[in-house]
Amino acid sequence: MFTRVSIYIFLWAINSFAVGDVDTVLLTLPTFLLCIFNVYRIKNRYLTAADMFWFVYFIFFVIGPIQTLSDNYFRKGGPVFGIYFTDGEIYTAAAVTFLFALSATVAGLWMARDAKPSRPNVANYVIDSGMLVPLFGVVLLSFVAFVVFSGGIGNVLASRSERDADSVSLLRIFALASLLISTFFITAVVMRGRQNGRSPGFSGFAILGCSLALLLVAQNPFNTPRYFLIQSWMPVMLLLLKGRLGAMPFYFACLFGMLVVLPITSLTSRFGTSIFEAIGNIDVKEDFFRLPYVDIFDLLLYEMKFIGDMGFSYGNRVLGALLFFVPRSIWTGKSQLLALQMGDELVAMKVAGTENLSLFFGGEFYADFGLVGVVVFGLLFSALYLRFLHNRKLLLNGFSIREFIIISATPIIVRGPIGANAPLIFLTLIFLAIYLRLLARPSRAMRPFAALAEGKR
Repeated sequence: MFTRVSIYIFLWAINSFAVGDVDTVLLTLPTFLLCIFNVYRIKNRYLTAADMFWFVYFIFFVIGPIQTLSDNYFRKGGPVFGIYFTDGEIYTAAAVTFLFALSATVAGLWMARDAKPSRPNVANYVIDSGMLVPLFGVVLLSFVAFVVFSGGIGNVLASRSERDADSVSLLRIFALASLLISTFFITAVVMRGRQNGRSPGFSGFAILGCSLALLLVAQNPFNTPRYFLIQSWMPVMLLLLKGRLGAMPFYFACLFGMLVVLPITSLTSRFGTSIFEAIGNIDVKEDFFRLPYVDIFDLLLYEMKFIGDMGFSYGNRVLGALLFFVPRSIWTGKSQLLALQMGDELVAMKVAGTENLSLFFGGEFYADFGLVGVVVFGLLFSALYLRFLHNRKLLLNGFSIREFIIISATPIIVRGPIGANAPLIFLTLIFLAIYLRLLARPSRAMRPFAALAEGKR
């Protein structure tokens, strides 16, 4: 616990004293204290979904503003660079981040009152090594479907700037979700080792290697959006580590990822830049005090100005975000993504270079009902997550596979917009539930791998 808290305090202190404006440091202080409080409550010595959520929240809404917001402007570039924001707009945006964090904290404390450690709600599933061949068959079918729905292997391997978007089918994401789950299952079987007197052996590792190779073709660092890459590969890494990723290595890995990996993959995936050329563009010394791609508060603040002109939507935007899977061809009155509307405006103003911008989903609650909406929907969202996902453990061969998936999706879900980024995590969880019923068997005897669920030594 102390290790986690000390990292937060160190990053906050060094940024506050080195580059922070006093007003911005004070503005973000309440949110920072809530992050500290929630991180202190984490008991597990290994990485949890709470670790990822609160660290992402801390970086986006505490460190990000401290590094860039000063005298009512965002300095050093960004999608709203040069735009003046009033004090009222700044205070309201800060209130959105604080109130959502407060709602999540209250929901967590309330749900913890009803928790019964002596009777944990755990669903155990087992897949034996005898299922490796059928699982690999699912991987092959999913990969072929992914290639077909992506417009062919040439389009799969093309950089994002050269990809033929018209030949990409919406069914592509269904195939990707199936490919991810079947690959995760194979990894869980092989990493569990001997079960029921049977070992995966050389053939098991060969199947795992082939599955990972196909996943690498489908989701590679040269043309895959950064957050898709995280959702595809982080669960694999956690399974290969048997879930034993400690707090300190996780935070160092996050900083390395933000300072080195994300800038590299941004250039390689968007423009087909070689890794060596991308590495040459990295300046860790400068980027440490201006973390790249941490512009979430920037867009949230611009939303305050945008909504001030447009007015609240009174449920239309939240409903559209929650029903993201309903196509506009069926729901003709479906609200356009708020992030896209703001992006179009910023591009027209020649401030942003793309309309594909972020928007914290707490801001989407604000767009409908103001700060009241942030509190109400923040409580509801947090309670539903804790009730149906966090407090209901799901283990496959002793691994908290659903939590691994949620951990990996958390950065892009918080970054938003949720209507654009929720489909992959939603479909991945759906395929997880389906394939567990079809390919695994329930078991009461299977214990968490190395007592992972309890965080015991």
